[in-house]
Amino acid sequence: MNDLMAVERIAQCDKLKSLVLDSVSSPITKRVYNMALDEFLVWFQQAVRPGFTKATVSAWRVSLEERH
Repeated sequence: MNDLMAVERIAQCDKLKSLVLDSVSSPITKRVYNMALDEFLVWFQQAVRPGFTKATVSAWRVSLEERH
């Protein structure tokens, strides 16, 4: 992945986080959602993925279930 693509992907991730976090008002919920999104985004960026698809969400769920 070249640098421009990496920057664009980070910007997309930041936009996704903002959309989610701006949709809740509770500070505690925002904190927990932020931590969960950070964990997801680290996992998401560790491998080449086709994007934010149903298959990606299913793979994330499998990953969570494997960790109990």
